[in-house]
Amino acid sequence: MKKIWLTLLILVLPLFATAQERLHSMRADYDVSYGILGKIGTAHCRLEVDHGTYMIEVEVESTGLAKFLSHDRKERYRSTGLIQKGKLVPKIFAKERQSSQRDEDKKYFFDHKAKSIKVMESLKRSGKSSAKVTMLPYYAPNDILTLFFNLDAMTKDSNLKQWLRLSAVGARKQDGAIDIKLPDEQEKREYQEILGIGTHLLMVALNQKIFSSKEGLFVIHIDKHGVCDRFVLKDVLLGGDLEGRIKNFNIEE
Repeated sequence: MKKIWLTLLILVLPLFATAQERLHSMRADYDVSYGILGKIGTAHCRLEVDHGTYMIEVEVESTGLAKFLSHDRKERYRSTGLIQKGKLVPKIFAKERQSSQRDEDKKYFFDHKAKSIKVMESLKRSGKSSAKVTMLPYYAPNDILTLFFNLDAMTKDSNLKQWLRLSAVGARKQDGAIDIKLPDEQEKREYQEILGIGTHLLMVALNQKIFSSKEGLFVIHIDKHGVCDRFVLKDVLLGGDLEGRIKNFNIEE
């Protein structure tokens, strides 16, 4: 269940909103379903923009059978920082995970000048608490919440016909790797049957095994607002699909 929530976190965020004059406060809610199990989770997302600063927060929680299997797992992710030349520059990225068995908090502090990231962790389990401070083994200019907001500037020299590797704090543990590309004509026809014909289709590889999908390969549908309104991971287990759809969306001008 842990990697499903990482997937939710990455894919429910508004994309391609990179020009500063286009950055508005916004909110979105999503439902995620899987095959015969039906709805297994929800995500609530918000972006707040105020005088050159930003805050992104995503809350995800399991529902139904998934809630029982994950011990009532809930997660919250938050990124805070500056808006510089239309780009989001993170200062702190935080993850909070709660279940009936354990509470875990992790904060990442960016030093962009030194190209280093300090990590502060705390864990509560079985009545015991622990804490530690370490340095992340790699540097990335983005966290998983800012990555797609800055995607346009990062891909301006690529037509995305081939896989492009990016890096973000909060993605793959050892190096933050995420790969993206636009589908070719054959792939586009295949996924349009599932996601419909829209403004954009984008393929995202998390480079992690999610159920039977070895690379965690998703295809997402991006609407006219530049927002991911649907996504699918095909044939994850026993012929079922993992699907997500937007439920509510609001832009505050």
